[in-house]
Amino acid sequence: TAAYSTGDCASADRLARSSIDALGTRAPPWQILELCDVEAGHYRQALKDVRSGLAVDPDDWELQAALAASLAAVGSDARTAAQAALALNPIDPGVDALARALRGGPSRGTRQAAITFLSDQTLISSG
Repeated sequence: TAAYSTGDCASADRLARSSIDALGTRAPPWQILELCDVEAGHYRQALKDVRSGLAVDPDDWELQAALAASLAAVGSDARTAAQAALALNPIDPGVDALARALRGGPSRGTRQAAITFLSDQTLISSG
């Protein structure tokens, strides 16, 4: 997280992968990979990383929201994923706004809303 916080995605990526190799049962390393993918504009890879993170922590609302946004960013229908994120955290204004933005299904507008959401993400608070 320190490497990501200083903008060093190369080191953050390497360290996150090392963490996954050592103890692949936590979601934060997957989120670091996803955030660096987003910064590079690699939304398909971000989607893969989020899915891997959710495989180890399916109830992580932040990764679920990132899944919805990543799906929309690549032009897929993200309504179900957005509703799942909202069910996991109904009080987060960002998740609520994302779910509302994606409600109409795939479009240029939903893609842009998703990219904006992804770009505004922060690290999982639980570290």
